[in-house]
Amino acid sequence: MASFTLRPLKKSDLETVVSIDAELIGRARRPYWERRVARALAAPERHAQLAIDGPGGLAGFIVGHEVEGEFGRRTRAMDFEMMGVSKSAQGKGMGTALLGALAAEAKQRGAIELTTTALWTNHDMLRFLHRSGFQLAKSQILEFPIVYPDVQREQQVEEAGERFALETATLTEAHVADLARLDRRLTGRDRTAFIRRRITDALQESSIAASLAALHQGQVVGFIAARVDFGDAGRTEPAAVIDTIGVESEFSRRGVARALLLQLAMNLHALRVERLETAVSRDDFGLLQFFYREGFEPSQRLAFVRAL
Repeated sequence: MASFTLRPLKKSDLETVVSIDAELIGRARRPYWERRVARALAAPERHAQLAIDGPGGLAGFIVGHEVEGEFGRRTRAMDFEMMGVSKSAQGKGMGTALLGALAAEAKQRGAIELTTTALWTNHDMLRFLHRSGFQLAKSQILEFPIVYPDVQREQQVEEAGERFALETATLTEAHVADLARLDRRLTGRDRTAFIRRRITDALQESSIAASLAALHQGQVVGFIAARVDFGDAGRTEPAAVIDTIGVESEFSRRGVARALLLQLAMNLHALRVERLETAVSRDDFGLLQFFYREGFEPSQRLAFVRAL
């Protein structure tokens, strides 16, 4: 039986992790891994990074992060972002050991489930997830290609003959209280901590404005929170993922959400991000209708969940 040792992933493992990742996907992604490690070191309480050593040293790794309010979640989970085992060490149970260690840490932190996504064409990963107890989640991943929209930053939105100026602005900590009040009216829950965390993450992790507020006469009437994903969940090209979107009820059906999406697309285009994704509950028909109307389509990526 193969011997191996589980331990936390360290900053000094970066070169080997980049090498294993390049061996598996066919190209090196050092900038992605540098960002990933820096992000985890800045907030270790929200990230999990584990390594497995074989006889010759580091042979594999697994990374995840805690999610609680994203996609309208009401429970705490650990998102299993990525795992890699060197080809020479595969077939020895290291992947199963890494996932088991991540599940144990997630449970210790209070998470009640593991979540992840995978392309339906990645048959090896699908078999691994099936063997590991994952099931299809009750959500659908939607996506649409980002093209440069010919719109001005200040959107003129018309509803029933009324025109009003709608401005968009990058979310900052100054918006937290307004967004929390808006979100509380929409969801019936106080998610101030989640909103503050998402704004802080967006400001620290992204070089572009990926989280926006919609303002009418200086009043926050809507917002969209997204993150730029440079390689999680087996992605080999950058994508932007919408975590949450909300509009004041009195401004619904007046183009506010569409204006936010258009501005977000323009900002993402500057970073050559070509795809926008989100996850919507299969029974949230209103939100599904909105995204389909705006050009989103079912993704080739599936969402999975495993109860802890």
